[in-house]
Amino acid sequence: MARKKITNAGVNGSVGTEISVESVKMVIETNYYGTKNITRAMIPLMRPFAAGARIVNVSSRLGRLNGRRNRIEEPDLRHKLGDLDTLTEEFIDNTVSSFVQQVDAEVNCYCPGWVKTAMTGWAGNVSPEEGADTGVWLALLPDEAVSGKFFAEWREIRF
Repeated sequence: MARKKITNAGVNGSVGTEISVESVKMVIETNYYGTKNITRAMIPLMRPFAAGARIVNVSSRLGRLNGRRNRIEEPDLRHKLGDLDTLTEEFIDNTVSSFVQQVDAEVNCYCPGWVKTAMTGWAGNVSPEEGADTGVWLALLPDEAVSGKFFAEWREIRF
């Protein structure tokens, strides 16, 4: 009798619009490395039944390379991840590791608001000087005063 294994051990680390470095790491550890590790553990157990042995992983459309909501914006990376003839486990591991490092880079970012610029067709309600105000404030903060946060109008905003 052929053995089949279906894995379904995924997590979503965000609550509402709040995302933290810890939740990103938990999601990657569970959804990527957890799936990878259970698959590796099951393969030797299934080899005696090789003819019909099969592993099926439950996933989500949100993980699509070309999805509408979570599309990978960098065309070269999207192409490399989508080319199954040249894709390697090492490349995937390095990409996942790079993503976690970028999330954990402890950088502040901010939204300047709807600024009156060419980008908004000059329809914004915030002057360029007002839009730059929070960025200047963040740049002038003492070292390590705050990091890894998102701001608007001199306030931390949950993203």
